[in-house]
Amino acid sequence: MTTAAAYIRKSNDQQDRTEDVKSVATQRDLVAAFAAAHGWTLDEQHVFADDGITGALFAERPGLQALLAETRTAPVPFSKLIVVEQSRLGRDQIDTMVLIRDIEEAGIEIWSTRDGRRITLSDDTSKLLASLEAWRDESERKKTATRVRDAAKTRFERGYVVGGRVYGYRNERLPGVKGAARLAIIAEQAEIVRRIFRMAADGLGLSRVARQLNAEAVAGPQRLSDADVEKLRLEGEPVPVNQWSVSGVREVLYRELYRGVVTFGKVRRTGPKSRVKLPRQQWQTRSDESLRIVEQDLWDAAHARLAAAREAFLRATDGRMGGHAQAIVNRYLLSGLLACGAHTDAPGRKPFCGSPLVATTRGRQKVPSYVCAGHREKGKTFCTNQTGVPMAELNRAVIDSLKVTFSDAKFEQHLRDQAADTEQVAARRAERDNLLLKSRSWPPRRPGSPRPSL
Repeated sequence: MTTAAAYIRKSNDQQDRTEDVKSVATQRDLVAAFAAAHGWTLDEQHVFADDGITGALFAERPGLQALLAETRTAPVPFSKLIVVEQSRLGRDQIDTMVLIRDIEEAGIEIWSTRDGRRITLSDDTSKLLASLEAWRDESERKKTATRVRDAAKTRFERGYVVGGRVYGYRNERLPGVKGAARLAIIAEQAEIVRRIFRMAADGLGLSRVARQLNAEAVAGPQRLSDADVEKLRLEGEPVPVNQWSVSGVREVLYRELYRGVVTFGKVRRTGPKSRVKLPRQQWQTRSDESLRIVEQDLWDAAHARLAAAREAFLRATDGRMGGHAQAIVNRYLLSGLLACGAHTDAPGRKPFCGSPLVATTRGRQKVPSYVCAGHREKGKTFCTNQTGVPMAELNRAVIDSLKVTFSDAKFEQHLRDQAADTEQVAARRAERDNLLLKSRSWPPRRPGSPRPSL
């Protein structure tokens, strides 16, 4: 008796051209009929399915991974694998060919119900057909992505929902229009949104807003889908309550939908797992006052405080914000910048210690002082300097010295000295004349060639 397994998959974009791959139930009936027509036994335990997952992904498909795990057992519990068509295995040319090879190396034949033929790489002709089929499937996937994007653009232009759920709104299905929905404001969540804006306008930072909402047990945006929530409720399981995070608060404060501006086309999918953010001038927007939750005055006040907060932060060379400017003020001005000058005659050592002076406290009064790190960490055998310099006195002396060294009078005197130094002036003039001479003789002329006119 021949035992067969089946692999069925439905794409998540619902844009497949043929009806027999739009439902896993339909595919299940097709593979069962195919197995019965060939006298094979289709084991229900070996019907592997992935519902709503693109064929461009492989490792992310649990059904496919379960199938591959079975092919690695010894002995393999089935010798035939039935699919509706090759595209159900995958829609990436290279990865699909590798998948077919791995399944065949396990001693399993792959059969397609669409045309009743075996999908194999066992000979040159079959390998060419499988490769062309995989290329066509990948090309169709890319065309499908374009059709999905165009359909989303049409829905946006008609005022329908494009994308998933948004905190503060619910998607209301439109009767008589397939797959279409419009946004409707949820009053309770809308009040939370307005409260977040008021807190930001009052000067509370993102983390403080999140902590306060969580302390009051205010539910954050729900990450589960409506179907998953309904399933948990039917099963009597508690629906998890999401807490607010800093990123969640930031997303609320910068979502322009809350001021009645609907945006489309911020991100474009470039691959099954890759996205690229488009420039702002390529976004499409439309105004819809019926969706406004936050009045313009409140929006402006909150974003004015956010802008003022951003100015108080330091930025790296790539523009990313770092710590708060006031948070990096060093309480110990010269710690690590000074070096111990105590004499040492230890072999192989410099004539002086050279260890950095670090900040600490000395005596019963705990006077802030600078001490030798070498003596403090390694003892008197390393450095005999056990004295400390009062921090306030040394800081004041260094600051006063810097004020004199970099005073306006000292700088003006330096300029006068430079201008009066005849040797330096002559050297700079000679260097200038030499550079001008080289520039006139470049590029070099070939013998007999005419001199270019100026």
